[in-house]
Formats: sequence, structure tokens, C-alpha cells
Amino acid sequence: MQRTLRKELYRPRSKRINSNAELRKITLLRNNLARTFNRKLSNTFRSFVREETDALDNSQSFIIQKAQRNLINKLTPLFESEYRKIFAIVYRNNEKRYQQDRKQEGTVFGRNVYLDPVIKKFLEERSYIFAGISLQMSRKLRDLIQQEFESGQTLPQITSAIRREFGFFSRVRANLIARTETHTALGFANHDYHKNFQADTGITMVKRWRATNDARTRSFHSEANGQTVPMDEKFTVGGAKMDYVGDPAGGAKNVINCRCVIIYADEQDIIQD
Repeated sequence: MQRTLRKELYRPRSKRINSNAELRKITLLRNNLARTFNRKLSNTFRSFVREETDALDNSQSFIIQKAQRNLINKLTPLFESEYRKIFAIVYRNNEKRYQQDRKQEGTVFGRNVYLDPVIKKFLEERSYIFAGISLQMSRKLRDLIQQEFESGQTLPQITSAIRREFGFFSRVRANLIARTETHTALGFANHDYHKNFQADTGITMVKRWRATNDARTRSFHSEANGQTVPMDEKFTVGGAKMDYVGDPAGGAKNVINCRCVIIYADEQDIIQD
């Protein structure tokens, strides 16, 4: 009885949703979050190479396994912090959108949903990313060290060259990683919120794929533009089944540098382009 009343209480009136306005709003949020993430990740890479080259000065040896562990230990808390911030912003913005109680972290229509389990699950699913980044960056550093030692320069010159060359490489990588991880975290968080929203209210939700549709948009994302499916179903994008933008199930071709968004709506709403 109580749950039925809650469904009636929270049934919103049908409304019109401007997909262009939603695209601009979500893009602005994603870009701002990715910019901050990029800066922190770049600083982490700089700290990593300083520590490893300082150790090189002392021992004149480089152990890739040790370097990899060092970087993983730096990346894990950073990524967890950024994911937590992204999830909190998504939940808070959606609560504001639906005009519900926003006093407690992660409330979905007044029902307290602690973000820790959700973030923990997301972190576990992304753990292979940390390992892959750490291995790639450690291998790059190892190759630079070998290359510079073969040049016959002094150790201070070698250290300086390594920091300079690794710095350029790491800035490019940090930018790509920050954009991709922010995009995926935003997509996952919005999808998770609206799954809870639908379950808590009984309102039937739909989701629509919205591509940026400019010269840089990949063809199969343009083809997916406007595709609308029930909340519990998947989009078909470039032959892949995806729950949300950034969904790893779509593979790298659908995730890296993607700028699409998902628009969530009550099935009674009208989504306008």
C-alpha cells in the first residue's frame, strides 16, 4: 500500500525534453570533469617519473614490476576519488531535476542509496584499466631509460631527457584516459541512477542515444542517433550491444573519444531534437 502511494506521489507530468539542450548540458559537465581529472592524472604521472628517475640516480637500475606497483598504488586512490565525485554529481543533479530530497548522499527519490557499494562495483570492473595503464607507462619508461643509456650521456643528462620525453607522452595519455574514464563513469552513474529510479517509482523509463553529429562523429554513432529503447534493453551501436555511452561492452571503437549522451525520460515524455 505504501509503495503504491509513493508511485502515485512521484508520478511526474509528461513533459517535452529538448535533446539539443540536454546534449549541451551533459557535454559541458563532462568536459569540466575531464579537465580536472586530466590535470590530476598528469600530476600523478609526473610524480611517478620523478620517483623512478630519482631511484635510477641512486641505483642505476630500473625494475619494471616495482614501477608498475608504484603507479597502480598512485592511480587507484585517484581514480576512486574522481569516480566518487562524478557519481555524487550525477546523483545530485538527477535529484535536483526530479525535485526530491537531496540531503543525503545518493538518494534516489527519497530512498537512501549509499554510493560506496556502487563505486566499489564500478572500481572492480575498471581494475583492469589501472593494470593496463601502469604496465604501458612502465614499459614506456623502461624503453626510454634503455634508449638514453645507450646514448652515452651522463646520468643527469639521461634523467633530464627521460623526464622531458616521458612528460610529453604522459600528457597525451592523461588527456585520453581522463576523457574516456569520465565519459564511462558518467554513463554508468546515470544508467545506475535511472535503474533505481524506475524500480523505486514504478515509472516506465526509456532512454535515447543522442550523437553530437558533427564532422568528427563516427558513422555508426550517427546511425544510432535517436535510437530509443526501454530502460532495461540495450542499444545496438556499430553491431555492439550497449546499456549506455561508454559501456565497455561496446569495445574501444565505441568508447574511446565518444561524445554521445543518453537522454532518459518517462515513456510519456516527448523528446524533441
